[in-house]
Amino acid sequence: MNWYPRYTGDYMRDTAHLRMEEHGAYCVLLDNYYATERPLPSDSEQLYRICRAFTETEKEAVIYIADNYFPVSEDGVRHNKKADEIISTQNKKSSAKKTAGHAGAISKWGESPSKLNRSERLSLARKKGQHSSDEWEAMKIVLDFTCVICGKDCHEDPVKDHIKPIYQGGSDGIDNIQLLCRSCNASKGPDSTDHRPKDWKHKVERLAKRLAKRLANDWKTPGEPEPEPEPEPKTEPKPTLAEGKPPAGVKTQRKPNLLIDALAIVEYGSNIKPTKADYGRIAKALKDIREASADVTPHEIERRAKNYVTHFEGAALTATALAKHWVKCGNRKPETGYPIQKVQVFH
Repeated sequence: MNWYPRYTGDYMRDTAHLRMEEHGAYCVLLDNYYATERPLPSDSEQLYRICRAFTETEKEAVIYIADNYFPVSEDGVRHNKKADEIISTQNKKSSAKKTAGHAGAISKWGESPSKLNRSERLSLARKKGQHSSDEWEAMKIVLDFTCVICGKDCHEDPVKDHIKPIYQGGSDGIDNIQLLCRSCNASKGPDSTDHRPKDWKHKVERLAKRLAKRLANDWKTPGEPEPEPEPEPKTEPKPTLAEGKPPAGVKTQRKPNLLIDALAIVEYGSNIKPTKADYGRIAKALKDIREASADVTPHEIERRAKNYVTHFEGAALTATALAKHWVKCGNRKPETGYPIQKVQVFH
């Protein structure tokens, strides 16, 4: 027992005649009785050791207290009747609470709690399905680093939530994972609602392949030649009568924009070409950046990207993430912002 009731009125009434050494011996022996929940030994040498009694006066006090308050019983050890009653009562209460807690867990989760620990349950979940780090990074980007329940920004503390909890038999595959904030994850309980958007799977699969390709390019041996892209078939433009407009069926090239290109390099590198949808998201991020810094330049984007990597070590660097951090920091100049670190982020 780490706690026991002590009634000061009863104590003062029953121990008013004791000397200082006897008070100390009584308190130490009683604390040991409750801490171990066992009777005291009858051997005087063991009692001296419990009370740290070394002088003759201290030993006499220990023997006096032991004989008067902890008498030897028929089982050959020293008991205190009041202490035995309190220990028995506390054990009954503890057992009743444990039984009630077990029954409450069964009623809440719908079944008896598993005897497996978390690492063992996770091992079983991974046998049913696994996800890669690229898939998790892609999931965070697709969900814009926001909690799918409350919409909180999760750049600094994203939590990987299993939609069907692993203690209920859920897998560790990407199909069973969503992004939550720590608060929503802690209060989720047995809920298995999928809060992800309907088109998440296609976007995550496509982006995960790009991230894997980008990682392969980052770790490529220096000097290794780039594979030549396959030539695209040329199509002859159809004649049109509308002046100033491209022929029908012919795609026009995107007009170059140095700021958008700089943000695209920040997120995808120089070897991956973003899609039209990606350019739309990057353009939205640039709009947010321009609201914070109207005179932004490609050099400033590169500088802030390097500082972001240094400041948020291990976090995925995207145009949206950089824009949010930019708006949060405001229009900081190089001399007052984060120091430029020599961290290579472009390849």
